Amino acid sequence: MELVDDVHAQADGYQPGEEWGGLELIDFHPIVHFRSEHGESTKVEREYDFVVANKIPHETFRDGDVYCVRGDDRAFLRK
Repeated sequence: MELVDDVHAQADGYQPGEEWGGLELIDFHPIVHFRSEHGESTKVEREYDFVVANKIPHETFRDGDVYCVRGDDRAFLRK
């Protein structure tokens, strides 16, 4: 994700150095704004190329796509 976002950005309300470990609800790298009308779509293409070249499990999300997790059930809602 550091190919798209500033890894040094600090969100309001968080202290420097806080970890973002996640909830472990997904077992893939999400690539958001994929081929969308978004200002970072060009950077997202580089991210996509990187995960494909390095065989990293991933899913692409266009603007408006949703991934739902409920217990063991998983579902994509594609726009």
